[in-house]
Amino acid sequence: MISYTDLSCPVCHQPFKADDDVVVCPVCGAPHHRECYRKEGHCAYADTHGTEEQWQRPERQAQEPDEDDPLAGVCPRCGYKNPPGTLFCVKCSLSLKDGNPSTRFNGEPPPPPRPQPGDQPFSPFGPIMLDPYGGVDPGHSIGGIPVPEIASFVGENASYYLPRFYQMQKNKSPISLNFAAGLLDRFWVLFRRMSGFFALLFAVTTLLSLPSTIIYAQYTIALASGAQTFEPSQTLAILSTVFSYVSLAVRLLLLVFSNRLYMAYVLRSIKRIRARGLDPLAYQEALMKKGGTKAVNILIVIGLNVAVAGVLALLLLYVF
Repeated sequence: MISYTDLSCPVCHQPFKADDDVVVCPVCGAPHHRECYRKEGHCAYADTHGTEEQWQRPERQAQEPDEDDPLAGVCPRCGYKNPPGTLFCVKCSLSLKDGNPSTRFNGEPPPPPRPQPGDQPFSPFGPIMLDPYGGVDPGHSIGGIPVPEIASFVGENASYYLPRFYQMQKNKSPISLNFAAGLLDRFWVLFRRMSGFFALLFAVTTLLSLPSTIIYAQYTIALASGAQTFEPSQTLAILSTVFSYVSLAVRLLLLVFSNRLYMAYVLRSIKRIRARGLDPLAYQEALMKKGGTKAVNILIVIGLNVAVAGVLALLLLYVF
């Protein structure tokens, strides 16, 4: 639990207590009393969002180091020279708040710094990306919707989708590759909770798979009845071949245009939520509830596939 007892509410200007009901702005993170936020209707620092003056939590005052001490800020574990006032070593995360570091070397020079790959403190493969907007300025808007609101709706992997949404808007192009959508088609669509588009796509893909499914079912029945050979009808064979190419084309279309379809779904859904006239907190909760992903939907797709295959198998069994 994050403590805000060192800060004050920007609306009522009263210091926060440990048991206060505190909410934070989803854009800048500024804490407010819940009732103050509801009364204000928005963040008290809303006019600075997306600017250099945007609210940031002030640094807590640490013990002032002795800048004349050459060992001040030097980590006793790895020997890294940290900036004045650092509470934890940048390299190895050891706490440095135990007073003057020079007393922990018994008067001896500090150990040499341990080699660090690429001088990256967080990962040997490069810095960890912490920007939830994927490099898009949170002060910008996409389709008339502020970027932070879109990020709240998209949820998981918002840092992937936001730059692509922004580029499509900037370039006025519907093309943006999404390999997950191209490979997983129906699974990706329902995972992203686009139920309307999923119903259409499921109907199309089921229809396209019918000839192949019927041929396979006939082959299975023929084997079960003791037949030595099986030859599908010419019509089914041609349809199976043609439909397989059409199915591949559908996957390619999803690969190229799925991000545009998802962007349209996100913007349309957010505008519908906005039209409900909710207060800021309820609006934020509605964005996260309506959007995001739903892993259980993958099981629904699998169940539907099994159900359709079972129904077809029963129909063919009675027909033949």
